[in-house]
Amino acid sequence: MRKFGTESPLSWLTYGAAALAALALLFIFSVDEYRSWQSEEARSEQTLSQAADALSRHVDDSVEIARVALGDLLTEFRDEQGDPKIGFKMRKMMLGQLASAPLIETLSAIDADGKLIAISTNSPPSDVNYMGRDYFRYHRANRDPMPFIALPTRSRLDGNWVMTVSRRIDDEKGKFAGVVVATFTTSYFTRFFESLALGENAALLMVRPDGVVLSRAPYDSSLIGQNITKHSFFQDTVRLGTRGITYYVSPVDKVSRVGAFRRSDRTGIIVLTGASVSNIFQRWADVGLMRWITMAIVFALSGLAMLGWILQLKRRRLSEAQIAARESEFRLLAEASTDLIQRLDLLGRRVYVSPASAEVLGLTPEELTGTHVTDGLDAASARSVAGAISRLRSGSELERVVVKRQLPDGRTIWVETTYKRVSHGTGASIISVSRDITAYKLQHEQLEEMAHSDALTGLANRRVFDNRLDQLIEEAQTKNRPLSLLMIDVDRFKQFNDLYGHGEGDACLRAVADAIRRNLRDTTDLGVRYGGEEFAVVLADTSARRAEYCAERIRAAIEALQITHAQNPPGSIVTASVGIATWQTGDRKTDLVGRADGFLYLAKQTGRNRIIGQATLSGQPPARFGT
Repeated sequence: MRKFGTESPLSWLTYGAAALAALALLFIFSVDEYRSWQSEEARSEQTLSQAADALSRHVDDSVEIARVALGDLLTEFRDEQGDPKIGFKMRKMMLGQLASAPLIETLSAIDADGKLIAISTNSPPSDVNYMGRDYFRYHRANRDPMPFIALPTRSRLDGNWVMTVSRRIDDEKGKFAGVVVATFTTSYFTRFFESLALGENAALLMVRPDGVVLSRAPYDSSLIGQNITKHSFFQDTVRLGTRGITYYVSPVDKVSRVGAFRRSDRTGIIVLTGASVSNIFQRWADVGLMRWITMAIVFALSGLAMLGWILQLKRRRLSEAQIAARESEFRLLAEASTDLIQRLDLLGRRVYVSPASAEVLGLTPEELTGTHVTDGLDAASARSVAGAISRLRSGSELERVVVKRQLPDGRTIWVETTYKRVSHGTGASIISVSRDITAYKLQHEQLEEMAHSDALTGLANRRVFDNRLDQLIEEAQTKNRPLSLLMIDVDRFKQFNDLYGHGEGDACLRAVADAIRRNLRDTTDLGVRYGGEEFAVVLADTSARRAEYCAERIRAAIEALQITHAQNPPGSIVTASVGIATWQTGDRKTDLVGRADGFLYLAKQTGRNRIIGQATLSGQPPARFGT
């Protein structure tokens, strides 16, 4: 036996090849772990963005609910002004509104002298004047009829911080007559955020456009009402626009976080959802711990193997021994991993399958070995995988695909697979690592649905409406494609609510929404809850005459519901009026919506339960199917 230091060149080449193999394995492992970390970061940012969208939508919906409730109170005030029982009547309406909108904490009406007219609480404060409140001073100095979100204030009822949404009351001469106010506890939005379960040390911040803090989670009452315009977070959101991702260190608890913010187009309120960077890293590390332990074992075994080669210099067929050692290491890594690891030939046939296949795919390694990697996939998923295998054969070194797969027990899962082409002494093969990402997929879909649909009716929300209408108007301008819009309003819906209650009112709106949905084309038409009892339908590739036919079909479907409405003569059932507008050259979105609203108003004024559009006014005969 040769002494150490007298090895042949072949031996040194063997050692060098083993060292390079170890470095290559370490490099592949490091690159894969780095990409795994990037994927974890991307998933966290996506989840935070969806949570911010959902929260922003929830805040917008809360303000919209308050706007509708306050609008009803304004109407009641105008109808009952001068009646000595106005306070009693308004309080009765407030209690009905709170029953159907429990997220509102209180409703109140205040006269021009700052005194209560009515309040929804059972024990109203006595001898309290509200002239010093921020919202009172604002409405007294401004004639703006739109809702106003005032500075957070402490409730005089229980001392908790509340956010207020208010509207101005004008008397018959247009002079200031007081305000109507809806309040939300700031902790309400904190509790909603905590229900999203974004992990330990997650944070929420709600800020007015002028930098005033409306709410924070974890809840900290000392921060409510503080102005943060000088903080880097607020300056970043102003610089980045309406949405974005920001990394920051919280000035409150000094925790490093990644945050997603969304600035509402409707209220201007900024919502920031944040997750601790250390918690994201910990979650990634918890998943990767077994891989790291396995890799440490592999490298330890590699070291022992190298020591054995040094002590046995006369060992023959060193290249075969290297291949065998690396194959052993690969199998050890694969069999210890919770991810499914497979070796494929260059045609995509399975040569080796790790035991994790039973957990991931519901099939044993014996059932899978020898089969093609596309077996059991649907057509689209099979094409994606076959394309990746083809690119690897053509020289690509790394491919990643996400496919849908049905398991033997009937469940459908989503699987993310990384394919790596590797070369060895007998040629080349493909190593694949697969993991089940169904939980991430479902969470993504749930948050996506929360951010884009109306909670009561299931129709699309205003944000989807605005985006879709902008897109179709651009197509109409560039491709000369027809576009029509229906604005639909339930006739005398306020009286329906007053007579039957808000619970029946909600059921009525859901039934109307279903009637609209049943009469739309699935692939092109979009039904929207526009606000309150008002709906909209966007009709792509639809002329004025075809839109009139669609409108009449929807109107008739709502009438056919035969929902009793005693205060809606002459038929005493729920009906709806429809205004129709068709895009004309040069129209902007506001022009199209405004024209449809105008025709809707005309339909209301000329008897209700009818459709009116340009074709209707011109005296053309009724539209028929296909026109």
